[in-house]
Amino acid sequence: MKMIFKTVTIILALTAVCSSCNQHSNENIILFRAEKLTGHPGPEQVEKIMRAEPDSAFNRLILGKPRYIQLYYDRDSSEFRYKDGRLLEIIVHKPVAPFSAEGVSSLGLPVKVPTAIDTSAYIKWDNVYDGFDVVTFYKVGIRPDGRKVLYKVYLRFN
Repeated sequence: MKMIFKTVTIILALTAVCSSCNQHSNENIILFRAEKLTGHPGPEQVEKIMRAEPDSAFNRLILGKPRYIQLYYDRDSSEFRYKDGRLLEIIVHKPVAPFSAEGVSSLGLPVKVPTAIDTSAYIKWDNVYDGFDVVTFYKVGIRPDGRKVLYKVYLRFN
């Protein structure tokens, strides 16, 4: 009986340690320092700032307008969109940070009070951060287990 109790205690302790490690590491992940990308850098400058080459690059018509896109899978599938060689916007398709105002720190931005919030749909900062017209977290669903909100991050440069 003592052996079973010790085994269960050890398993619970290890589970608690591993769980806290995973939560802590996710909170401290910084995908990229968004403020370094202001000023509409071109694709080559973005590669230098990101210190990596994109996993793919392609042209796409978005709302009938041509856009050049670089995609970085290792940065939570971040899509960098350019018009006329200038960075216009970034969309993070699979962010790891929590869906909360504090999640903006994963972009290297300081946590600030959102200008609009609807916890069932979005968190938005309009003209709060220098260099950005808008930073928005918008929900796209919830995992089937109901424990994780699926959302995207949209950053538009001014």
